[in-house]
Amino acid sequence: MSSLSSLGRAGAHRTPRRLRACAVLAVALASLLTSCAASTADVEPAAARQTPSTSTSPTAPTLATTTTAASVAPQPVAPPLAPHEVLVADVRPEVGELHTFDAPNGAPFAPELAQINPWYFGGSLSVLVVQGLETDPWLQVALASRPNGVTAWIRTSEVTLRRHRFSITVAVGERMLRAYDADTLVVETPIVVGRPNTPTPLGTFFVNAEIPQQNPGGAYGPMILSVSAFSEVLDSFDGGLPEIALHGTNQPGLVGTAASNGCIRMPNDAIVRLAELAPVGTVVHFVA
Repeated sequence: MSSLSSLGRAGAHRTPRRLRACAVLAVALASLLTSCAASTADVEPAAARQTPSTSTSPTAPTLATTTTAASVAPQPVAPPLAPHEVLVADVRPEVGELHTFDAPNGAPFAPELAQINPWYFGGSLSVLVVQGLETDPWLQVALASRPNGVTAWIRTSEVTLRRHRFSITVAVGERMLRAYDADTLVVETPIVVGRPNTPTPLGTFFVNAEIPQQNPGGAYGPMILSVSAFSEVLDSFDGGLPEIALHGTNQPGLVGTAASNGCIRMPNDAIVRLAELAPVGTVVHFVA
């Protein structure tokens, strides 16, 4: 993919460790997406579909407020999160690699995938806050790394924080994707999901990069939304990590089937609309 190649060139100033990691992840995502768009001669029949449940909106991650000891001077108080609201941490431009720890004031924790800034595919590194608010000195965050669901603690001073209320639910059995602004349905589309032997992983993740495509009519459509999820049946793919993504397609006839290695494909107008609405840090629920 030309967009990934240009991103690799843009990161030429990084350390050898970062260059190796960047190259591995770029090749991995490109390879996985290429396989997602490959021939579907071996596609198995679609599994039984769930009954749609459009009346129930998704639930945002539960965020806990950290309490602080009393002090002489009044301390600022962050407002609690509103229903459906989530907190996203964007790493400050001057921070070249996010420092991660196993606990507040704890030991350094090194995830399998280094948390570099800018991120491997360009743009600021962003992580999803799962515990803490703006006035807390430490935040627990979800990372884009293996195993799926890995978290770490970071210093609030290394990030800027923003709130939003968008979320995406991918109903794998139903082959449907729904996106919400709080509890309002804003996008609904049928999708392609992973084959039975390379299923789309279930769990709660987040969009960690937006990758526009130079060829909107190509295999991935006009946009790729990288997600902080990895295949749970593939240890590697073409020598890299098998990362999951949401993207368009040039094979719309396959929509509604199980035909990929775990990625989610959808009609091009749907991925364009999704990218317009859903910022980096959008929660993505993969449900059965």
